[in-house]
Amino acid sequence: MKKIVSILFASSLLLAACASTETTTSPTADLVETTVAEKIQIVAGFYPLAYAAENIAGDLADVISLAGPGVDAHDLELTASDVAKITDADLVIYIPNFIPALDAVIKTLDSSKVINATEGITLLEGKADSHSDEGHSDDEHSDEGLSDPHVWLTPKNMITLGGTIAQAIGAIQANDQIATNQASFESSLTALAGDYSTKLANCSVKAMIVSHEAFGYLAKEYGFEQVGISGLSPEAEPSPARLAEVAKIAKAEQATTIYYETLVDPKVAKTLAEELNISAVKLDPLESPPATGDYLSAMQENLETLFKGQVCS
Repeated sequence: MKKIVSILFASSLLLAACASTETTTSPTADLVETTVAEKIQIVAGFYPLAYAAENIAGDLADVISLAGPGVDAHDLELTASDVAKITDADLVIYIPNFIPALDAVIKTLDSSKVINATEGITLLEGKADSHSDEGHSDDEHSDEGLSDPHVWLTPKNMITLGGTIAQAIGAIQANDQIATNQASFESSLTALAGDYSTKLANCSVKAMIVSHEAFGYLAKEYGFEQVGISGLSPEAEPSPARLAEVAKIAKAEQATTIYYETLVDPKVAKTLAEELNISAVKLDPLESPPATGDYLSAMQENLETLFKGQVCS
């Protein structure tokens, strides 16, 4: 009898130990696995799209920008690793006809995971880049028939873009945090738009002389006329005739400033400004992450630059 009791007692201890192990380790492991699996993977073509996605998704997603710091998104070449990230992503955010290498991969993807960031935005028509020596016949940099892709350079368009991204993320994972993040995103951009409207309401110089025509939406929104040394393509070399035309416009409009860009060689813009005895100043098109700060702070710096350069009061 004693032997039977001993066997039963030992068996009960063994079962208790097994039960204890199952309740203390399994749920934790399952929880970790579930958390990792639910993280949304988002690939964005370049900085402004990644900025919007990060602010809208918050902790719900990992966001990768294909064009890193100092990289001109126009000329981005994708590696095999980049293509794998795009293919495996839950969502891919892009602007058509801005990064040709990405456009090619987009065509191979299920359309349900692709976000066209220009949806809901009224696009400006791109002009044929007749500013270059090559003209636009059979030129790979021709802008004929294209829409201006630089939609992110007004706060109003960024609000629309953020709404498109929020809808796509919400379709994958319903979460109240998305609406909260979107509201905060819109609030900051609405305040930025108010600053632009106030500070650029009274400017004596309406011609906005730029190294390449990346600021069409901003110019239209705030009452300027964009005058580009080059067209939509920053790589196109301006012809002598175009340089003479820009110089003539700058003199007639009493322009004080020519704006050059972060990732484009400023030599032509600076040389022309020197010949006209006016200033050459950086205006960031935000195609790459700013050296310091973020989209909002860089746009505020652009506002201060325009306020002075367009002689506003």
